[in-house]
Amino acid sequence: MKILFNKIPLYPPFPKWDLKYSPLWQSRYDSQPRGVRGDFKKFPLFHSIFKAKSRNGFTLLEVIIVIGIISLMVGILVPMVYRVWESSEVDTTKERISDLKIAMAGDPNLIQNGVRTHFGYVGDIGQLPSSLNNLITNSDGVTNWNGPYLPRGFDPNDYATDAWGTQIYYNSSSGPGELMELRSWGPDRSSGPSHDSDDIVVKIYSNEVFPTNNVQSAINITFNSAPSTTLTYSAKIYAKYRDGTGNLTNTFICYSPVSIPGDGSTRYFPIPFNVNLGANMPIGPVYFSATLFSDVACANIIPGQTEGGGQNNPEILVNVNDRVSSVFTNLQVYSVP
Repeated sequence: MKILFNKIPLYPPFPKWDLKYSPLWQSRYDSQPRGVRGDFKKFPLFHSIFKAKSRNGFTLLEVIIVIGIISLMVGILVPMVYRVWESSEVDTTKERISDLKIAMAGDPNLIQNGVRTHFGYVGDIGQLPSSLNNLITNSDGVTNWNGPYLPRGFDPNDYATDAWGTQIYYNSSSGPGELMELRSWGPDRSSGPSHDSDDIVVKIYSNEVFPTNNVQSAINITFNSAPSTTLTYSAKIYAKYRDGTGNLTNTFICYSPVSIPGDGSTRYFPIPFNVNLGANMPIGPVYFSATLFSDVACANIIPGQTEGGGQNNPEILVNVNDRVSSVFTNLQVYSVP
């Protein structure tokens, strides 16, 4: 059977008396048979739906709405983007200042076999640098300079500037326990009390550079033969460290009395001591030794003894850490007659 699709009615057939109410007919007098032939879009019911609308532009109201939406988005996004950008610049500046401090006073977190191994510029010279430039070149001409002290890959053109291109301020600090400070003027690039709120500051404290002058523990004295009576001696306790120019200086203090309770059978005597040197020692390697004297004033050295270190008075190396209140070291004195 052949089906003519253009003869299929769109709606169920209407009674003859109801033809004038059918929306599918153009008029009540249309002679076209029941059903729709041709393009139904041309009928009045569908003409307004499918009629293409065209125009040449936007209305003023539409333009105003679009501009308002764009302005609102800009007002929200710009501060967010600026905060992210500023946060990145602050982090970069903090990292640079932290690197400068580590280059000067070392990294206390670098430890090997339980011993700190990194002391920066101070560990080699015995003093903080006079300027930031000394961290990358020996402009002061000090001895034992082993720089550059900044991390590998640093940029020599901007290592001493913050992320905003301003020179990092390096100067003495007068706060309690403070020695020096590293300061960035922050995003506003301005100094002065009214502009300090956004400054980025790192302090260098005196106990991070010169922590203590106290030395204690024991002098272990070994005699060639066991003394039979009580002896009273004195001992010079030496500390050799970098003096601020890179050279080693030997400072000492006389510890007295050193009492030896001889009993005729004991040759080895550990004598406890606790002394304060004249000045605080810098962080880094310090060489300690002890020398025995036959009097209580450290005037008459015992034969076979050497001042400041020797075969019978070996130097003991101690890496002095930051923030310590005392340095503990066991000193040795051998071959006492």
